[in-house]
Amino acid sequence: MCVCVYMGARTCTFLIAALCSGLCSLDAAVPQLGDDKTTDEADAAPAPALLFGSTPRNGVALGNVCSGGGFTSMTACMGVVRALMMCDGLSQVTHQGGNSGGNWFGSQLVFSDSFYSALTDLSRSVTDIVTEWGDSYMQAMQEAVSGAGNQPWYALEPTPCNVEVGGVNLGTAFTAPVNKLQSALGFPASNWIGYVGSMLRQTLPGIQTNTYSTTTRAGLDVTYVQTTTLPYDAYVGSNDATATLEVEFTNSETTQNFSAQNAPLLLVSFVSKSSGQEWVLPGVETMTIGGSAFELPSDPLLLEVTSGSSSAAGLFGSPTMLRNSFDLAGFDSEKVDAIMQCAPSGMQSTATPVLEPPICVEPSCSPFRYVDGAFVENTALAATVAQVQRDCAAGLADCTSATPKLILLNDGSVGTAFLGNHARLLFSSSEFPEYTTPGNYRPPSIDYPGSAPVVTIFEEEFPDDSEFTEYATFNWTMTDEEVMAFCKHLVFPFIDVVNQHKELKEEAVSSIANAVCAHKKGPAKSVCVTTAKTTISVTMSSESLVCTALQNGPAASKIGTTYTSSSVYWQGTVTTIENEFMTVTGGQQFELLLLMLQAPGIDAIIWPGAKANGEFNRVYGPMAELQAAGLEAVFQDFLG
Repeated sequence: MCVCVYMGARTCTFLIAALCSGLCSLDAAVPQLGDDKTTDEADAAPAPALLFGSTPRNGVALGNVCSGGGFTSMTACMGVVRALMMCDGLSQVTHQGGNSGGNWFGSQLVFSDSFYSALTDLSRSVTDIVTEWGDSYMQAMQEAVSGAGNQPWYALEPTPCNVEVGGVNLGTAFTAPVNKLQSALGFPASNWIGYVGSMLRQTLPGIQTNTYSTTTRAGLDVTYVQTTTLPYDAYVGSNDATATLEVEFTNSETTQNFSAQNAPLLLVSFVSKSSGQEWVLPGVETMTIGGSAFELPSDPLLLEVTSGSSSAAGLFGSPTMLRNSFDLAGFDSEKVDAIMQCAPSGMQSTATPVLEPPICVEPSCSPFRYVDGAFVENTALAATVAQVQRDCAAGLADCTSATPKLILLNDGSVGTAFLGNHARLLFSSSEFPEYTTPGNYRPPSIDYPGSAPVVTIFEEEFPDDSEFTEYATFNWTMTDEEVMAFCKHLVFPFIDVVNQHKELKEEAVSSIANAVCAHKKGPAKSVCVTTAKTTISVTMSSESLVCTALQNGPAASKIGTTYTSSSVYWQGTVTTIENEFMTVTGGQQFELLLLMLQAPGIDAIIWPGAKANGEFNRVYGPMAELQAAGLEAVFQDFLG
């Protein structure tokens, strides 16, 4: 974001990331938006009669995979599919894979007539399609927080407790401000399944009630692979009741190693075809909760899996993951103990419930919960590779007459630090063998507070930076108008909620004043703090004063500055290695086209309903259009 620093910790991502995206203009260089096909050229292009996956290229598998990344991934993948359509490549795809935001995209592509028809209509610009989607999303969020025609999923219920920190009762001080903030922003994210259901019902009207067997496909013949994660434990009651998942594998050594980890995470995939669907659990023999057998629903709601895959703040639904996140962040142990006594305060609903029949209103009857697949493997490429291998072994696809191909759109940057680069973790590494040797585990971290099995599936090392080629470049410049719009619609609603809670405002005012006067000493500091408190308190009470302060302060040096970010690709042959937890077998070669999105800071992974239409029109839409324009020639070369 151009106005504030984005907090990457998944503990906070989906509660505050909406403030950390910036409303900036976007100019494009390579390619320019003006280089798109004209309407006449579009009319002359092949009509969208080639259904997705309907005529595989000589039966040889082609997987198209969209990584996690919220709206960034969802909209970028809209550009990917448009480019495939423009070069007659869409009809060759046999497998669609996705995680998190990649599944918001995939579920609409596979099951929504309106979404699929719009993307394959070459007379329509991708920007217009994305903008229209954003308009509908904004309206859906407004309806969700108002309860119009819907249960108000977002309201939190405080966990009864008598714990106080700094004179504030943790049982009540947290939930009321969060509820008001969600309503003000049009962002009912504390109950994630309700949020995702409200978001996607615009293109999938039956998503909140239909299972996979009762959801009609949009004329698509494709194997759809979705990933999600089962945490070590979960809050399952309306307050603080918990359940621990015990997993026994067919290999006893695997069981022993898995159980010995700190909050071990189990990546699972759900595979659906026109002929049926199934869960893929890596070598699992039994799962139990409290000594009773536990099984995932054989025919879940489409919403359940799509929401579960994207539960990025789902650590709030797992007591051990939540505790780990605080401990790893260096919080004082006594304060953490106090916080945990008042957890989950309704926030368990950020982790999607497993909905056993009969379907019931969550959270009171959920036996367990899902969290985002990203806590183990964010790209979904490993699960897609494994499914291609299974289908080839079963004679449902061809992996022998020609080398199968894979396309991965990854919401990430080439130069990201090793453990933060989800695509890099799929490749072997002589520098970090402990994190790339199957059978090992990545220890908990602040962003990923559970032990994750190593996800590496390729024997080759990740390509050098110099091996990537640019295919689309984004330029954007911050303006005064954008700063003020950002402040009015997103920053001030936060401050206004603080203003309505005396304890929160006093704490905020005191903290800011002490920071402002940190350079002062003795009596001078006391005078400075007193004066600053008065000024800050008055400023916080006025939208115009807050926004002017932002414009003249933190944002001043950014206004007028132009920033550039480029998407890049690499293509080459990769060879699989055996990975039990990814269910991948070794020795299989694939031709891989790796697309590293490298999205600019203004492209938020998530955006609240408040003024979402502006973000989709000015940022997500043009970026998706650039993906389509830049990838057409790349796909023509890759697909031959």
